[in-house]
Amino acid sequence: MDSFQALMARKEGDDITTSVETLTAADLPPGDVTIRVLYSSVNFKDALALTPGGGVVRDYPVVPGIDLTGEVVESQSPEFTPGDAVLAHGYQIGTGHHGGYAEYARLPADQVVNLGALSPYDGAAIGTAGFTAAMSVQALIDWGVATDAGPVVVTGASGGVGSVSVDLLAGAGYRVVASTGKADAADRLKSLGAAEVIGRLPDDPDAKPRPLAKARWAAGVDCVGGGF
Repeated sequence: MDSFQALMARKEGDDITTSVETLTAADLPPGDVTIRVLYSSVNFKDALALTPGGGVVRDYPVVPGIDLTGEVVESQSPEFTPGDAVLAHGYQIGTGHHGGYAEYARLPADQVVNLGALSPYDGAAIGTAGFTAAMSVQALIDWGVATDAGPVVVTGASGGVGSVSVDLLAGAGYRVVASTGKADAADRLKSLGAAEVIGRLPDDPDAKPRPLAKARWAAGVDCVGGGF
């Protein structure tokens, strides 16, 4: 890794420019674990990093990519050895310091997770969206929402977090109502376990909110936001 390629985002006036640049190990941020990046997924936050006024990057230049999987090549931590397959996401990866859109990355050990039986490809496929969905489902379980409490609605169900949430909830035994604005996604959502697919919420965006209405769902995973 005397030199390697990276996608660099730079701020020039009011614009953000990107180009593939050649970096060296000295350009990587401080950290305990150096990783040869194999995969880095594309997330909404990555788009914001490349959008003027996106608000997720404080200081440019930066290598975007808020998650990554790969193979450890150097480690100052006893928790990792060269050859380990690992995953990293969150923290300030790709926003506060160089992220996954490069051939190599260096991170603190506490931001790196050993993939165990998962391959780097599978870890990247799950990615930040899958982790967010899993946290959402676990939160419902921790709050005591039982599978027989009633249907659980998932908004933005055709997106990354939404589709994984549908899959996980259905697999856990919940009756899932998938809300999406994409009619052609219905078959895929049903194949993931959705018992019902409905349009975007609220059904009538011009309707006056009522202070008390009949409950429709036992819980929800809201990937869209808004008043409903």
